Amino acid sequence: MSNDLLLIDAAHLSKRFSRSLKHSLWYGVQDIAREFVPTPRVERAHLRQTEFWALDDISFQLKRGQALGVLGNNGAGKSTLLKILNGLVKPDGGRVTVRGRVGAMIELGAGFSPILTGRENIYNSAAVLGLNKKQVNALAEEILEFADIGEFIDMPVQQYSSGMWARLAYAVAAHLFPDILLVDEVLAVGDLEFRRKCMQHMLRYVENGGALIFVSHNLHQLQSLCPQSVLLSRGRVTFHGSSVAAVEKYLAEQSGGIARVQTETLAPADTAPVQIEKIELCAVDGGALKTGEPARLVVHYHARKNWDAVFFSWMVWSADLNMCIGAAMADMPTGKINRGRGCIECRVLHFPLHAGTFALRASLLDENYFLLAERGWESPPYYFTVMGEATRASNARSRFGALIAFEVEW
Repeated sequence: MSNDLLLIDAAHLSKRFSRSLKHSLWYGVQDIAREFVPTPRVERAHLRQTEFWALDDISFQLKRGQALGVLGNNGAGKSTLLKILNGLVKPDGGRVTVRGRVGAMIELGAGFSPILTGRENIYNSAAVLGLNKKQVNALAEEILEFADIGEFIDMPVQQYSSGMWARLAYAVAAHLFPDILLVDEVLAVGDLEFRRKCMQHMLRYVENGGALIFVSHNLHQLQSLCPQSVLLSRGRVTFHGSSVAAVEKYLAEQSGGIARVQTETLAPADTAPVQIEKIELCAVDGGALKTGEPARLVVHYHARKNWDAVFFSWMVWSADLNMCIGAAMADMPTGKINRGRGCIECRVLHFPLHAGTFALRASLLDENYFLLAERGWESPPYYFTVMGEATRASNARSRFGALIAFEVEW
């Protein structure tokens, strides 16, 4: 790997924090004093009383034109990693080399003086990065147009809403010629149109040779921007590879194991007219579900009486339950279900979803479309995984947020 392309080189990074404020202050004094005493270099420090590893042996590299996603639960170490890369926090072990100018959106409010106006903060941020007033004047209009906060640019930023701050902060960080762009979850406070504009800008930024590290709980954004991702858990890397595979592993950990959710059977309810006890979605032969191949959906129910006319509806959602991808609703051929336990089965001729993890919600309705039973709203949804190889083609589809496979003839 040529060093002229390598912008970030992190090797065995570790960072410890203390759970106790008293101990933290005392350890801080000790660490500062140790800086003035020549001692042999230690690659990895030892934990002291009340301390824990916020980051533990993290290694990765990032070149120009690459985008790396970072995902994990709250407290996994994502923000600590970005702060180290931005020079705000010093690691307790390992080393990191960062080449080039860094633009960062890490914490809401970080880097801006609340008593200065938005315009004044633009010039302050540029000065920190080494740009002179003439250079900033040439960029000011572009920054203001992207932020699109109108006359509020000349108000103190302490009077801004979180969305207005995010608009200005991203516009400043992204337009001051950064070689590396660090973006944390703060984009979530922006409105939909602004988030879309930021996504388009980041895609162009990477295509033009920038390096991006993107932290987000929005899994579709992360897969669309980043072909590769790092999954963190309790400060350690548990996976480093394609974003498709990283998201699948992350969701499996989030749900406590997708397999356990799939096999879960709900206990019968005493008052429900019908209850959906279990859902199965698989290949026709019972094997793994694959893109473009036939699939079989089986719903196991428990009815307290006979129903002569029943409609069956099911919806596929993104695994974070933020997006409904598709739905099917139809009168069943027989139109009736009998008292007791039974099952409903339907087939999908060519399952259209690309590789990934998704959620399924199902409902049974009577002839007046009154809800008889549902699964996935008050109760846990059924999670399923569509299998696919992590190839260049699948990563390309993921990069553009593709969810559905179209069948075409040439």
